[in-house]
Amino acid sequence: MTTAKTINVGGFNLPLSDGAIKDLSESLHDITLEPIVFTFEYRQIKFRCTCDDDEQGKAKLGLFAKLGRIPFTAETPYGRMAALTIAKAANRDLKGIIGVNDGAIILNDIKTIPTPVTATGLISAIVVAIGSVMPYVSLLFEIIGPPLPKTALPPLPHPKV
Repeated sequence: MTTAKTINVGGFNLPLSDGAIKDLSESLHDITLEPIVFTFEYRQIKFRCTCDDDEQGKAKLGLFAKLGRIPFTAETPYGRMAALTIAKAANRDLKGIIGVNDGAIILNDIKTIPTPVTATGLISAIVVAIGSVMPYVSLLFEIIGPPLPKTALPPLPHPKV
C-alpha cells in the first residue's frame, strides 16, 4: 500500500494524487512575474522603480530618477563644469547608469535580479543600486543642490525673438 502524498496549505495537509503533483510541478515552471511599479523618495530624490520579466524570463529591475538640472553657463560656469564632470565620472565608474538628458542629470539603472522575486530581494537590489550612486549624488548636491520640490515655480520661458 502506498502512502498518500500531501501538500501543507495553511497548516492543513491536503491529499494530492500523483497526477495532481505532476500538474502542480509543471504549472510552477509557467509562473510569470506580474509587473511591479512604484515610486519612493530618498534624500529629496523621487525614484521610480519597475520590476518585470524580460524576453528570457529573467527578472529585470529598473530604477529611474532625475538627480537635478545642470546649471547654465551664464548662471555659474564653475557649477556647470563641476556638475558635468561629476556626471561623467559617475557614468564611467558606474557603467553608464548616470547620464545627461535634456539638461538634467538622470539615473537610469536596469539590472537582473534573482528569481523568484521577493520583497526582500527587490528592496535589497534597490538599496545596493542606490548605495553605489549616493557618493556621486552627495557630491553633485554640493554643487547644484538637491532637486527642487514639485511645488517650486518652473523657470521663466525665454522671450520670443
